[in-house]
Amino acid sequence: MKSKLSSEKKDTEEKRFETKFFNYLKENTNLSAGSINEYVKILNRFVLFYGVKNVCATQEINKFIIALQEKRIYTAKYAFRHFFDMIGRPELYQKLKKGIKIKPRKKLGIYLGKDDMKNIIKNIPDTKYKLFAEIQYETGLRFRDLSSLMAENIITDKDGSVKIYVVTKGEKEKITYLTNTQKKLKMFAKGKKGLIFYDNTVGYSANYMRYYRNLVYAAELVGHPAFRSHDFRRNLAEDLIRIGKDMRDVKNVLGHKHISTTERYFKYSPIQVKDVLKEVRT
Repeated sequence: MKSKLSSEKKDTEEKRFETKFFNYLKENTNLSAGSINEYVKILNRFVLFYGVKNVCATQEINKFIIALQEKRIYTAKYAFRHFFDMIGRPELYQKLKKGIKIKPRKKLGIYLGKDDMKNIIKNIPDTKYKLFAEIQYETGLRFRDLSSLMAENIITDKDGSVKIYVVTKGEKEKITYLTNTQKKLKMFAKGKKGLIFYDNTVGYSANYMRYYRNLVYAAELVGHPAFRSHDFRRNLAEDLIRIGKDMRDVKNVLGHKHISTTERYFKYSPIQVKDVLKEVRT
């Protein structure tokens, strides 16, 4: 009986911890709903393995962060930074290690012409996810950047151009512009909970698996079954280079911190190198 009461007390303590951190992130940061949920899950995971008493033990936290990085989960350090701010101990963040560098997985992108991508979008059955794909095609935003887009983050400038403000991977703030989809986007501006892409099925922001199924269905219809969400981003990068933009322009459009990240989107063949040299030296 005593053991059961002790277990219930522990569960209650962990639940209070979770609620407090969730409310802090929601009220004191500009994080997307997806990032907030992810950070809360990370802290919960740490507490499950190490206990509430070790939430300031930087040695244990460093072990935990590296273990997650080995599984390609890189957001734990950001979660702890916000947690340390919440408890008034920001200096602890400086004691966290930078972690380990893992070579990125090689993903062969699917590069299509504009007409093929527009046909994929045209065949997406769900209206909201069709608009989601259109904005990805237009801006190159990642799924997670766009999924928690709020109505308040759609801004019309004095010149009539429409920009959207998002918090991207690594908590970087980014502003991008719409050129063709602004009118359609305004149709959904009064979504539930202020979310543009509110999904009634899951009761929250856009659901990746529902979008994935819609996109794969459409891609298979037009003969490109391997096309995925991130390929909109790869194709935008390729198109920018094709029209003569340099790598710095592509980096800024995609919102990368380092140009080396942008360079991973491109793979030159010997024939391409030969053609480039021939063009500038003959």
